[in-house]
Amino acid sequence: MKRTSVLKKILLSFLILTLVLGVMTFSYFGNFYHATADVSALIQETENIEHNRDYLAFVPEEYDTGIVLYPGAKVESEAYAPLLKELADRGIFAAVVYMPLHFALLDSDAALKVMEEHPEIGSWYIGGHSLGGVAAGMLIEKYPEKFKGIILLASYVTSDLSDKELKALSLIGSNDGVLNVQEYQNNRKNLPADTTEVTIQGGNHAQFASYGFQKKDNEADIGCEQQLQLTADQIMKLVVK
Repeated sequence: MKRTSVLKKILLSFLILTLVLGVMTFSYFGNFYHATADVSALIQETENIEHNRDYLAFVPEEYDTGIVLYPGAKVESEAYAPLLKELADRGIFAAVVYMPLHFALLDSDAALKVMEEHPEIGSWYIGGHSLGGVAAGMLIEKYPEKFKGIILLASYVTSDLSDKELKALSLIGSNDGVLNVQEYQNNRKNLPADTTEVTIQGGNHAQFASYGFQKKDNEADIGCEQQLQLTADQIMKLVVK
């Protein structure tokens, strides 16, 4: 009887712990940054678009270069639509993938789904915002031959790309209050030799997408639209050189 009672208590404790962990996980991942209200209208009004359960893509009439973007942690993928639209208007096939629980590290291979559906694209770049850049680095380290380069938005790579023949663009905002500067500095050694680092003066962490203000971030001195345009300018310099 005593042994049965102890086993019941252990089982009950395990079930309670599982329930608590489940609630905590749901609370953490269920509370994410939503795209601003204007993004929905942008998506609905755009004709050349691909929108399915795996990704959202803006498609120009003619293109030979594609970019797949990984969203930042707990950021809704649609929040990157304005940047994608800006790139598509400049002739780039631009996509953002949907991540499990809005967390790119849970599916670092997600870009491959987009690439498999578009074999006509000859030059691919992988990009990521914040923690999404870490996940993008994990993918390009595994398949460097599939990509021309990597685009990091307020991010860094923990994977060693220093010996890879890749191009890289690292963009940060001068007013960024979220990026871990120490980790950014420590991981610069992982970037390939052909890396361009640019600071967007007045930009912050959140305005690489359109989801409003992010906790711990600093206020930007420039508008979101301007930061996105400056971001697109730098990306175009990378992919056309």
